[in-house]
Amino acid sequence: LHSLRPLPSPPSPPYACAIIHRPPLILLEARPPTAALAAGKLTCFGGHVEGSETPEEALERELEEELGWRGAGAGERKVELSVNGDLTAYFYELKPRDGAEFVYEE
Repeated sequence: LHSLRPLPSPPSPPYACAIIHRPPLILLEARPPTAALAAGKLTCFGGHVEGSETPEEALERELEEELGWRGAGAGERKVELSVNGDLTAYFYELKPRDGAEFVYEE
């Protein structure tokens, strides 16, 4: 007899990132020159998936840590980034709530 087993879950990427925009503007993070990754570069907000988090949970946590956004949700997944054939990151589209403004801070 053969037994049926559920299909394994597809692998999750190690990173989850947000594309935050209100056309025509896109909100990016200016990484400090001392950052371990992407030092001195403009990047999307987001970060590493930790432990048993889903990419969506990781992105919500990162947005709270980096921007103070609570309950923003992960938005809609728009891009799957692979590097050298390895799934590296999911990018989610987020749009600020009506009335929310982009504010530049140094």
